[in-house]
Amino acid sequence: MVLDFWREYTEGVGTTPGGGAGGGRGRGRRGPGMAAAVEAGELARAVAGCRAGSEAPTGPLRVARLEKGKADRWTGTLADGGGGATMECLLATQLGPLAESGEVGPGAFVRLTKFSLTEVGGKQMLIVTGLEVEEAASAVKVEAVAAAPAVKVEAAAAAPAVPAAKAAPPSGSPPAAAKVSSQPKPGGSRRVQPIASLNPYNSNWTVLARVGAKGDLRTFSNAKNPEGKVFTCEIVDSDGTTIEVTAWHEEAAKFYPLLEVGKVYYFCKGNLRPNNQKYSSVRNDYMMTLNRGSSVEECSDAAVDTSKMQSRLEPVAFDKLATFLGRKGLVDVVGVVTSVGPLGSVKRKSDDADLQRRNLTLVDASRRSVELTVWGELATSKGSDLETLVGGGGFPVLAVKGVRVSDYNGVSLSTVGRSVADVDPAGLEAAQELRTWFDGEGGGAAAAAEFKAAGEGLATERKQGAGGASSERRRLGDVSAEPMPPVGEKPSYFNAKAYVVSIKPDQTLYYMAAPDGSNKKVVEEGPNNYLCAATGKHFSSFTRRYIMRCRVTDASGEAWVNVFNDQAEAILGMKADEIAPLKEGSDPGPYTAQLRQAEFREYVLRVMTRTEEYEGEARRRLTIQSAAPVNFGSESKATLAKIQAMLGVKQEAASA
Repeated sequence: MVLDFWREYTEGVGTTPGGGAGGGRGRGRRGPGMAAAVEAGELARAVAGCRAGSEAPTGPLRVARLEKGKADRWTGTLADGGGGATMECLLATQLGPLAESGEVGPGAFVRLTKFSLTEVGGKQMLIVTGLEVEEAASAVKVEAVAAAPAVKVEAAAAAPAVPAAKAAPPSGSPPAAAKVSSQPKPGGSRRVQPIASLNPYNSNWTVLARVGAKGDLRTFSNAKNPEGKVFTCEIVDSDGTTIEVTAWHEEAAKFYPLLEVGKVYYFCKGNLRPNNQKYSSVRNDYMMTLNRGSSVEECSDAAVDTSKMQSRLEPVAFDKLATFLGRKGLVDVVGVVTSVGPLGSVKRKSDDADLQRRNLTLVDASRRSVELTVWGELATSKGSDLETLVGGGGFPVLAVKGVRVSDYNGVSLSTVGRSVADVDPAGLEAAQELRTWFDGEGGGAAAAAEFKAAGEGLATERKQGAGGASSERRRLGDVSAEPMPPVGEKPSYFNAKAYVVSIKPDQTLYYMAAPDGSNKKVVEEGPNNYLCAATGKHFSSFTRRYIMRCRVTDASGEAWVNVFNDQAEAILGMKADEIAPLKEGSDPGPYTAQLRQAEFREYVLRVMTRTEEYEGEARRRLTIQSAAPVNFGSESKATLAKIQAMLGVKQEAASA
């Protein structure tokens, strides 16, 4: 798979004759001073330096070819002086805008400041994550470059591991502000990569990062791992890029005591896999897993600047928190603390341990308030500090990274093991803006007492509908428009009058069930032999039962609903065993006609609604509990009663 990935990106990249920009014999650009600047052997020196762990940038190199691949990644060929050698390269995602604008393209002269070496199918390739533009492609005349011998592994190893001397930028170079550069970490003798450059196709890397948050070491037991261990943490590099790190079993026991929040480490080697951001608070396409080949070493170099190793906070406004109900991911919040509750404790069911907790009330510029429950050390340390500040008449700004949204009291927040809280954070623009707003336009504490709760209205609506047997008749459009309750909450019920408008003929429609009345699914194991996997029983026959989906509609909207056996029989007018010969026959006409005659008929429906999770996404599932044809006499009486009630209200109002 790795080879296929690189072939996809590097298709057409090589050293075939005429493979340069325009073909023909290339000689390197002969601009003022550039003949001496682009030196022969520069690529070999770069490869040797990379292998030796040097972080020195390269001398100027020429971009001989650059094109966008199928996955919007830019690949190309770099050449050194005199057409002596060429080498394939892949630009990191953050360098894409330079290629898109045409600043980096065929004929441009660049200096690599951050790069790594990989080998695929015997070919060397440079992964470029930082560069400086010595001369933009648009400022030079593109000359042809001839096919040149690629830099061989042996040649690279034999080349002296010394960086080429930096040449002075030629006239016409863009100003320093226009250069995309990430200089090597000061004082470090090890070559490190930015987290943004990591991908699942190269596991030989080293990153320098600070531990921003660290969860608890959790234990679990299952058939495969009777004494399993796991922990997660978040690390952030000097570019502010964060990634979630997970360690399992032996690695968890090995690395957990080594890592401390706030300290900086070299992380070497590991596996990367796609990060499902619906379940993660870390905004990164990948997540890192430490394995047996991984190593973690604390950085003791005092010259390394850690001031920029701060994770980005992306706060959610309180009036938008309800949209995160039912999701497993975490959110960031920034709010003004208006009240602090007393320290309390609850017993954990699993081990009867006492957990310290404290409730805080926060407000933000959306003029909404929300209750935040902080647990453990945050409740005792940060909570105590906040209690002192608020008790003294202050209203501090609290920034919390990684909190869970729940439906308690409509909407509430709760910290988790790796939540990080900061009181009056310096340098956080969102916190400064909130402070300015609260003290000025927000009206201070007096106005904050009148703010609405973030979940106002939601709790009341859910209590009325959750698990209830309401006989209220509702419109489908109104049901679809209301917020979905959290996953796992009890289902609610309503009545509706709607038309069945579509039944797809290509759906499964029915299944084979045990004939003993249990309705369990059976599978055929041989002639007259059907096994029920749930009970382990064998049967000589089976009966078919409906599992149908259809679309229903009323004047307000429509919805897809699930219909099971008894209700499907009422809609289709025949049993599943009767419709099976039509569906499985060679002529689809009679089967399709049977479905069509059931469409555009009106029913009074009893509907169950609940929220379920599918592939990490919360979805509303509607199931028909009963379906009865419209009784026009009963409907007329009900309509007349409503009209009389409305007239009675108007008459009373008029007489008053």
